[in-house]
Amino acid sequence: MPILEVIACSVADAIEAELGGAGRLEIVRAMNAGGLTPPVSLVREILAAVSIPVRVMLRENAGFESRGQAGIEELCRARVRGLRQLVESAAPELAIIAGGGVDADAIRALRETTSIREFHVGRAARQGADIGQPVDAQHVRRLAALVAG
Repeated sequence: MPILEVIACSVADAIEAELGGAGRLEIVRAMNAGGLTPPVSLVREILAAVSIPVRVMLRENAGFESRGQAGIEELCRARVRGLRQLVESAAPELAIIAGGGVDADAIRALRETTSIREFHVGRAARQGADIGQPVDAQHVRRLAALVAG
């Protein structure tokens, strides 16, 4: 089943993501640092405000590296056979979730070239695709439609 997971940094983000059709949330703080563990109070508030499943980021420092958008674009262009094999061999016990700079173009490309059906977005769900902006239900709605196929 296709799923769009949206990063939520606030109750308002969570509500907008659910209104837009997100199938799951990842709750984080400090998105500009790659996402860190949020306060328990925020998790409780979001759980009370939405009905979709949530995941909570467990990372206490920003000391990791990410290839981000460039990495996913390279992956999509290369039509990596190994990725297809990984997805097929992992199913159904494990689900591969595409994340790290995923946007509408990456969702389209991955849906066309792989069997990945779970997508994790942060910037792409926000107003102006700016990490500091709130989640926008219309952006989420467009992404959810692409994920659904």
